Amino acid sequence: MWKEFLSSIGFGSAKVETVIAKEVYKPGDTIKGVVKIHGGNTEQTINKITLSLYTSLEETRDDSDFSFIDEECRHVELGNIGTIHPGEQRSIPIQIPLSANHPITKGNLKTFLRTSLGIPQAVNTTSEDEIIIS
Repeated sequence: MWKEFLSSIGFGSAKVETVIAKEVYKPGDTIKGVVKIHGGNTEQTINKITLSLYTSLEETRDDSDFSFIDEECRHVELGNIGTIHPGEQRSIPIQIPLSANHPITKGNLKTFLRTSLGIPQAVNTTSEDEIIIS
């Protein structure tokens, strides 16, 4: 029971890592990679994996306390993931198409992929990876 409690507040829970096949993509390409799930100290049910592709613009404005403006470009959910057991390693291949007019990485404009595990009441189950679009 103690392990279940610790996992529910983020200690010893499952972790996610996204490995992208290459560093640079062009608009219209398909981002390919693998989501790697590393089981924690207890068995946990993963309801889904959410992959969200964002553009991020760094812009200093006098009328805002925030210097980054993130805009979601693509949202993909993978369901039926099931249960991850303690110490289990699982890899799930992914493909995310870029639009033909996806903005190029330059200056203060970047693209990143956020991967989140849908585990009820878990914390720190997210991975973010920058992707260069040329």
